[in-house]
Amino acid sequence: MRNITFSNIQVECKNLGDIDGNPNDKVSAITFNNITATAETPVLNNKYKDVKLKNVKVNGKAYALK
Repeated sequence: MRNITFSNIQVECKNLGDIDGNPNDKVSAITFNNITATAETPVLNNKYKDVKLKNVKVNGKAYALK
């Protein structure tokens, strides 16, 4: 899976999300662009290196991957 962009999304959720898969999956160039989220648990769990966030706000604050 590669070259996927999620853009211009507003969402209310319990958990921001998980980006996970099988050990042999090849995932690259995933971008979240102009996302506004309200989340009870404002954590995006991600196991891949090539995931980018551009203008992503969670609970009113800028969000960055850890």
